[in-house]
Amino acid sequence: MDIIDLIDLGESLYGDGQIKKSRLKFLEALTLAPEDPQLHNRLGMLEMSVGNPKKAENYYNEACSLAPDVSRYHMRLGDSLQRQEKFDDAIQA
Repeated sequence: MDIIDLIDLGESLYGDGQIKKSRLKFLEALTLAPEDPQLHNRLGMLEMSVGNPKKAENYYNEACSLAPDVSRYHMRLGDSLQRQEKFDDAIQA
């Protein structure tokens, strides 16, 4: 499977509510393209959707590091921080 197939499968599994399998496919894709900020963002979004803002924070931090000019990554990082009640950090993000 190539990276596009893994992402498509991950999205499909997520849509079917198979979060663990979806996460595994995204992580597998990430091993093929660790410098892809979109993959880190997708994993952050997945973690936020299941109530894991701390895990999401890690993925969003990496997305922001890899693509510092993409404002939505910073916004999502701020949201994950806010949900952890790290308000000063959220404002900085």
